[in-house]
Amino acid sequence: MRTPGLKNILIIEDNHDYQTLLTFSHQRSQNAWRYDFADSAEHAHVLLAQKKTAPQVLLIDYDLPGSNGIEFLDELKRSPVYGNIPVFMFSFYETPQMVREAYAHGVTAFITKPDNYTSLVNMWSGLGSLSVQ
Repeated sequence: MRTPGLKNILIIEDNHDYQTLLTFSHQRSQNAWRYDFADSAEHAHVLLAQKKTAPQVLLIDYDLPGSNGIEFLDELKRSPVYGNIPVFMFSFYETPQMVREAYAHGVTAFITKPDNYTSLVNMWSGLGSLSVQ
């Protein structure tokens, strides 16, 4: 059930340990965003199809099983419903080529995946300051 006025983010991340860190750091940050996890692009498609309203932001891991983050991003950008949602892509193993590719496919920003609790809390705080519809 959606809470009116509460911002929603869909996080597509296949590493369940990292999902747990994201959950704990979200609680610590006191960020008011509601979030859902998908562990693959395919799972994200299922969640997006079930939603009554679109998330305001997507956070996508670059390296996903099955369709990778870039392939999912391409599908998303072709969608009349989801094509204009801000998309942040992240990865532990960032290369200049990877970042260029992500921007060429339409990401809003590419983030080096925070690798510690404090950095994750700061990431959530940064997301909380976004102004989205």
